[in-house]
Amino acid sequence: MKSRSESLIRLKKFQTDEKRRQVAQIEMMIADFERMASELDQQIEIEQTKTGISDVAHFAYWAFAKAAMFTGAGLIGQTLGHDRIAGLRGIGRALPMTTFGLAFAGAIMLATLSFTFTQKTQDSTVLPPEHKEQIAQALEDDAQVMTLAEAARALG
Repeated sequence: MKSRSESLIRLKKFQTDEKRRQVAQIEMMIADFERMASELDQQIEIEQTKTGISDVAHFAYWAFAKAAMFTGAGLIGQTLGHDRIAGLRGIGRALPMTTFGLAFAGAIMLATLSFTFTQKTQDSTVLPPEHKEQIAQALEDDAQVMTLAEAARALG
């Protein structure tokens, strides 16, 4: 029969091995988080390059507004006890600050979206400086062609 001390040694060894496994799992989780953070940084750089917006907070506005909208919807659902749209009549009087928060968050989301779209559109229509002279010359040529056409009509 095994002695009590051998059983205690086996128990301590098992506990030590279990702690080592737990530490190894935590180290793997930390490595995964570092990898995901690196991938997120790369994705942010790609999005900044695509949109031409380098303000990191600009990308967070949308997320904050969306979180505010979900929080407001949760408050309304919890207060009313249901989530049916038909039953939302009078919610502005019952929860005025929550309703204002939802409207404000929606406005932020629309503004962020329209600003991004406008910025992208403006960036795509800007002409390089070397082409400005060529375009100015083409516009002058078009103006001369129009005046010749008008002269031909007048003579015609």
